[in-house]
Parts: sequence; structure tokens; C-alpha cells
Amino acid sequence: MKNKTLGTKFHVNYVYLQFKSPRPHAMVIHKRFDDSSEWTPWAYFSSNCYTYFGMAYSPRPVFNKPDELICYEEYSTLQPLYEGEVIFSVINGRPNYDKFFNDVDLQRWSTASQILIELKKMHTFGDERGAERDTLLTYYFAIQKLTVGGRCLCHGHGNECRKSSGPGQKERLVCVCDPAHHTSGDNCEQCQSGYHDRPWQPATPQNANPCLACNCNGNAHLCEFDPELYSRTGSGSRCIDCGNNTEGINCERCKSGYYPNPKQPTTCLPCSCDPVGTIDGQVECNAQGQCQCKPGIGGKSCDHCLEDHFGFNAGGSCNCNGNAHLCEFDPELYSRTGSGSRCIDCGNNTEGINCERCKSGYYPNPKQPTTCLPCSCDPVGTIDGQVECNAQGQCQCKPGIGGKSCDHCLEDHFGFNAGGSCNCNGNAHLCEFDPELYSRTGSGSRCIDCGNNTEGINCERCKSGYYPNPKQPTTCLPCSCDPVGTIDGQVECNAQGQCQCKPGIGGKSCDHCLEDHFGFNAGGCLPCNCSEGGSYENRPACDSQTGQCICKQNVAGKQCDKCKIGHYGLMSNDPLGCKPCLCSLHSSECKLDEEHLSKVAGRPDRQHIQVGCNGTTEGHLHCLCEEDPNQCPYCPSGWRTPQIDPRSEICTCPPQYTGKSCEFCADGHRRDPPGGQCECQDNTGGLFCDRCADGYYGDAFAAINSSDACKPCPCPSEAKCEQVHWPDRSIKVVCKDCPDNRSGIRCERCAENFYGDPVKGIPCKPCDCSNNVDPREFGNCDGKTGECLKCLFGTSGKHCEQCLPGYRRNLKPINISDLSDLIPARGCSPCECNPIGTLANYGSQGIGVCNPETGQCPCKPGVGGVNCDKCFDGFYGFHTGQMMVCFY
Repeated sequence: MKNKTLGTKFHVNYVYLQFKSPRPHAMVIHKRFDDSSEWTPWAYFSSNCYTYFGMAYSPRPVFNKPDELICYEEYSTLQPLYEGEVIFSVINGRPNYDKFFNDVDLQRWSTASQILIELKKMHTFGDERGAERDTLLTYYFAIQKLTVGGRCLCHGHGNECRKSSGPGQKERLVCVCDPAHHTSGDNCEQCQSGYHDRPWQPATPQNANPCLACNCNGNAHLCEFDPELYSRTGSGSRCIDCGNNTEGINCERCKSGYYPNPKQPTTCLPCSCDPVGTIDGQVECNAQGQCQCKPGIGGKSCDHCLEDHFGFNAGGSCNCNGNAHLCEFDPELYSRTGSGSRCIDCGNNTEGINCERCKSGYYPNPKQPTTCLPCSCDPVGTIDGQVECNAQGQCQCKPGIGGKSCDHCLEDHFGFNAGGSCNCNGNAHLCEFDPELYSRTGSGSRCIDCGNNTEGINCERCKSGYYPNPKQPTTCLPCSCDPVGTIDGQVECNAQGQCQCKPGIGGKSCDHCLEDHFGFNAGGCLPCNCSEGGSYENRPACDSQTGQCICKQNVAGKQCDKCKIGHYGLMSNDPLGCKPCLCSLHSSECKLDEEHLSKVAGRPDRQHIQVGCNGTTEGHLHCLCEEDPNQCPYCPSGWRTPQIDPRSEICTCPPQYTGKSCEFCADGHRRDPPGGQCECQDNTGGLFCDRCADGYYGDAFAAINSSDACKPCPCPSEAKCEQVHWPDRSIKVVCKDCPDNRSGIRCERCAENFYGDPVKGIPCKPCDCSNNVDPREFGNCDGKTGECLKCLFGTSGKHCEQCLPGYRRNLKPINISDLSDLIPARGCSPCECNPIGTLANYGSQGIGVCNPETGQCPCKPGVGGVNCDKCFDGFYGFHTGQMMVCFY
């Protein structure tokens, strides 16, 4: 037995054997469909098929099905004793052999990964009956050539194979899959990762059937094939790990809380809704990024009041009865009453949580009841100098005094006024005469019960903790100092009402932290230490409670001093703060290339790098927010070109990538098609540069310029070559794939079925054998002259253009609907002359020779018909061979 392992599955076209011994009396060719399959018979050969295998033999077999198993007798004859051939044509003549890629059964019939030649019986000339053992030992089988013609089973997705091996694996052949088909596997039998939009299919001559890329809208690199989805929609890719804030079967929609990026609609941006300002604290927005705001609240993020509204808080509008513009949210109040607004700075002389009542000394305005008017009580005329009044504004008067303000005597009373005209700056109605004061100053009134927060002889100065009212300077207002925020808890303020604040505390009353401070308490406020360059609009500010600085969009950290994950290069003149990491879309982790930046900035020490703004003083890169810097509307003064962002990235790449931006494949990796083929050098080729390029031979892994490295083939241009090891010959390189219909070790002769002399410059032309030879045979024509040597189908001549004696030209109709109009067809058929009606002697060829073009046989007298098989009219007696004249 002879076992031939092909290394992978092949579509086999033929199996050719040449024997050094006589050909076998009986043999069988077996095959394995793949390396794990059982051996199955493929073809039987015997000099007597019926006797040895019990199978009928037909010299011209007609196949009823593609995988029909038959027996051949023509390759088992004793002659020739040496160099006899056995040719097994696997598919020719079988149903649909001309439509091979459309017939699955025929493809499976021709598929094999191993071939076994079982030599069952020798030609022994009968010596096995009575011959001595030594005689029988002189018989042997000897195969001197075994050739298998076919192509790698790449399912139409590849045209060549290459050797491949790995740890623990034997060397095998794998298909080089066409990158445009996006298939993978040893036999290109599956779709590549990322190309699963439709089921894998073999390619045909009519349709390449490439695998289609995942329909993930550019938001995922992986998908899986879903047959149910494919049958329902025609697209079978179900995307995995959607990015860019998307979700869905095809990453086709934004996640909750995100909306389509207007500059790149297939990706999504965060809604950034302020839950305080949205209805029910929702974080979703519409397709334009607009959040659903509470009444009176506006902005894309619902983060501020509309122009004609005030009091932004969790309730949307403060419940202050129109008497305050600001309020704060009180969760305890909200849980207790259902309304959480606590009003700040009630106006219109009101007070209370919701500014719902009048202050002491005020009463409801009858024309606008939610506001209040002053009681205007005259303390001289009121009981105990009271200034309060009832809800109608009536003060409580002393006996005999009347008027709404208790400011005059009743009609039947007199003597109202306690002091005549006291000099009390309008802040007291009573005074007493002080003669000593009068003698010293010329004014003797000493005021009694100074009002309006004043004191002094003439009520001329503010009490401690009060300051002059700027609208009415003779009266005073309370300092309202917050003792928590003032130095030593002081409640005094200066003449402008400004309290003396602790470090980091601000406000007129020292009641809150400065903009860049936080943590209001008895110890003062702490500095936020916000990075100016990372802070929003380059203005350090933070949350007064937490100390979290308010950062630019791409900046993070409590002090806004570092880039968000996926960004790099914090720069003050970048409105967004940091640049997003690109990394060729292979990584989201990177850092600033400080070496490149230092060169741009001219500071090789990399310390305190300052990047100028092309001579401007604004401190901004004018074009940094433009997608294309060349589209900037203007250039800074003194410069011809727009500002170019000096920052570049150094990415942290996955293991399979390298380069500052992960733009190259790492050693041992290649880029997925398209563009997956390595850029080979030094005369190497292949997807992985692991073989010599076409037209070169040697070892692709040898040292460059060494004797073993790839070097030009000693062949004509366009030819390939390969190294051989023939122990009986000195030739080490032979040419293959010779151009211009050439063949031979150096492409020095014409290929089979061609003639000419390439060595002398005579091109190889097709042998013209009138299509009357077997193109699978060798030696059909003379390689120098083109004369045909193996004419078939009853033909002869230098071009097989003539019929042999005893044969006639085959004819076929030009039009199937008109059988009378005939033209010559392939080959000749035997003359069918009837021996009874044909002349016994006809020329040198004898009986049965007809006209080679018309097929007309030479008839005896009285006999007619092309085949001389009937009497002419008026004659009879054809069956006797003697025609007699008929008499009527």
C-alpha cells in the first residue's frame, strides 16, 4: 500500500501514477474525506473488473450520479512492461462537472485529505500455479511517479496554501484566505471575527459570497451571528460590547441618559441633566440633548432659572408669596409639609419660611395683601411707645390720643407732643432740657428713647452692631454679622455694613465661603486649591460644601488638576482642558508626550513647560475647538498660520499593538484585513513575509544577503521557482508557473498541448488538433512542430482534421429546431455501410469505406441510401444481394 497525506483537504482533479514495474492486475484507490474519516474506495482498476471485483466495465462510462463508483480496465493491461500509467480523472465526465462549484455532491466526491493506493494483484503470467518461491520473489511493484492534481479546499475563498505548524502540532497546509472575503480557518471555513452579518457560504465563480462586516455603526469591533435575526431581517450580526454610549442589536441607539452626537450621529453624548431641575429628577433627554425641565427652569441641562423666573432649587420655583427671589431646599421641611422651599431675604416687609406674614410694626397692604405696609405708629402717642398695629394698620393709642398712627389729640383733647422740637435727627419724639449741655453747646435737648437703632445725646450715631442706612443716613440698619464667620465672633461692622470675616469667608455678613474656598465653620473656610488651567473658564471655583472644584469638560480630580480617563495633556488655553486619547481606536489610556512638547516649547529640560499662543495675549488657542485647524476664521496677529495644538499622545497599547498611537502591529501580529498583509522586504512575500516572494527562492528566515537568503529565480520573468533535492541530479532549483505557455526545469520548452522553441525565441502556440485529443493526456502533439500525435475519435492527420479510413465526419445542427441544416462536429464516426448493398471491392481500402465527408457508402447497382441499405425505386430482391429490374 502507498499512503499519500495531502496536509489538508483538497479538491482533487486527478491522480496520476507511473510504474517502474508492470502495472497491477488489480488495484484500488482509497481516500479519506478528512483526517478523522474512514477510508472509502474511490476507484477500482483491474484487467477483468467482473472477475476480480464483480463490477461491470464500460469503455465509455455514463455516470448517473456525481459519486458513482466504477472500475477501469484500460490501465491494467500487461503492456507496457515499464513506465505504464494509471490515470484517475476524479470529476471529468460526471454530472455537473462543468458546474463544479454549484454541485455539493460532486465537491464532496472530489474532496480528500489522504489518498491510499492499494496494490492488490500482480501480473505473474500464471507462475503462481506451480512456480517456485524464488521465482515469485522476482515479481514486484515499483511506482516511480505519483502525482495528485487539485487545489486546496479553501471553499473558493483562497487560491493557495502554505505550510503551518505549532507547538504540539504536526506540519500541515492551511489556506491563504483572500483578505477581501474576510474568512478564516485552515480551510477558510468560517467568518473572521467582526464579520458575522450573514452566514458563512462557500464562494462560487458567480458570487464570491464574502463575509460581511458586523453592522455595529462603528461602535463595536465584535459581533456574533444570530440565525433567527438573519432570517427575520436579512442582517444577522448581534453586536458585542457596544461603545460610545450606545446599545441595541446593532449599537444603533443611545443608552438611557445619552443622546446622538450631532457631529458624529452614530455615537452618543451624556445628557448631563441636572436632577434638581428636571421633572422627577429624570436624567434622560431628547435626541437634541434637551432635558425635561420643571416649570420656570431652562437650559439644555435644566440647570438654571428662565429669564423671568428665580429661585432655582429642587422645587422648580420658590413658594415665597412673591416676596423673595431666592430660597434654599430644606429636606426636613419637605418631608414634613411637602414643600421644601425656605425663602431667603424676604422683601415687602414680610418674614416667615414662605414670607407669609408681616414683620413686627407692619400690617397687610389692603391693595396687595401678600405685601406689608409700616404701621407708622407715633411712639409718643402709643401705649408704652409701641410701634405695632393691628391687621388694619391701627396703632394702640394712649387715652385722649387718636388717629391711625396715634399722632394727634382727639377733638376734645389737647397738649400732644412731649418735647416741642427736639434735635434728635428724627430718631426720637421726646427729649429733656439739659442746662449744662445748653451752656456748653448752645443746644439743650437730650433725646429720650432714641429709635431706628441709634444712640447718643441727639440720637446721632448707630448703636454697636448697626451701621448707617445708605438710603436714610440718620437711621441705622443691623450689621447682621454671622458670628460663625466673623473674627472672634464679632457682630460689629464698618460704616458700609461689612463685617470683619475670618480667612476664606466672604459676604457682607461673613456668612459664606469665598468662591475658591469651602467648608464654612467656626474655623473659617479652607482653600479649594483649584488648578486654574483645569478650572471652568480658568476661574478657580468650587462647591462650598464639598470643596470639589468646577472643572472643564475633559478634566477630573478634586482640584481639577488631572485629565479624565481617556484624555491627556491638561492645558490652560484649551477650553476643554484635555485632549481625548485617539490611540488608533485601540486604547483609551494615554499620557502627554512631554519630549515632543518640550521641543515645541523649546524647553529640553521638560520643567515648567510654557506653550505660547502665537504672540496673542488672550491665553487661548483660537482653533483648538475646530475639527480642522486649517478652517480657523483668522490667525493671531503676526502669524500666517492658525495655532496648532502642540500636544501629542503616548498610548498604553494592547499587547498586539505598538507605536505612540498604537498605529503599528506588534511583533508576531498582523492587522486584520483589509490591509492585513505585512509590508515585506528583502525579497520575501506572503501575508506574514514567511516565504520568498514570487520570482525568488531560498530561506525567508535566513540572514539578509546571506547565501541562503531569498534570491532571484533562474527563470524567465513572471515565473516562480522552488528548491528540489534530487539525489541523482545536480539540479537544485526548478521553475514553475512558467509564463507564455512554457514548461520545463528552466521553462525551456513548451507546455503540454503547445509547440514552439522558447530557447530560439519561437513562442509557444496552442497545438491545433481540431479538439480531437484528450487534453488530460501527455504528448498529444510534437513540442517543436505542433504535429498532433494522439488523434482520437476516428481522426488522423497533422491536426487530427481528417477521418480515418472507414470513418465519416460527425455533423450537428446549427439550430436545434432545424435538423436539416448541419455543420461539422467534433470527431468522426465509423461508416455504417450495409455489406449486402455495398460493393465488395472499393479502392485500396476494401469494403465498408465511405465518403469521409458525407458518409455515402459505394452501393451496388440498384442499391441506394447513404448506407446502401435499400433498393432504388423499381428494384427488388435486396436481401439476396442481387438487384433485379422490376416489371410492372
